[in-house]
Amino acid sequence: MQKGFAGFNLFLRNYMNIITFMALPIYAFSGWVFNRKRKENYAEHFTILVFAMSQINTINALVLLLLIFLNITTLGTVSISIALSIFSFCITYKQYYNLTWMAGLWKGIIIYIASYMGQILIMGMGLLIYILLLKYHYLH
Repeated sequence: MQKGFAGFNLFLRNYMNIITFMALPIYAFSGWVFNRKRKENYAEHFTILVFAMSQINTINALVLLLLIFLNITTLGTVSISIALSIFSFCITYKQYYNLTWMAGLWKGIIIYIASYMGQILIMGMGLLIYILLLKYHYLH
C-alpha cells in the first residue's frame, strides 16, 4: 500500500498542472452556484475563473521564486500560496461584481473553499480508484 501511495503522490507532483487545469470546471461551477442571482451563465463564470487563475499563477510564481530564494519551508510556502490564491479570488470577485471589500472578501473565501473542497473530493475519488486498481492488480 505504501508503494501505491508513493506512486499516487508522484503522479500528483508530476501532473499537478493537468490536475489544476481539470479542476477549472469545478471552480467555475462554485462561482456559478454562489452567484446565480446575477443571471450569468456557466461560461461567463468559467471566463472569470480563468482570469483569476491566471492572476493566481502569475503571482504565485513570482512569490514562490522569492520564497525559494529566502529558503522558506514547504509548509510556509503552501500557506502563503493558499493565502495569495484566496486574496486573488476576493479581488477578482470584488472588481467584477463591483462589491464592497467585505462582500468581495466573503464571496472570494466561500467560493475558494467550496471549489477546493470539490477538487479534494475529486482527487480523493481518483485516489480511491487508484487504490482499487492497485489492489486488483496485486490480487490477480
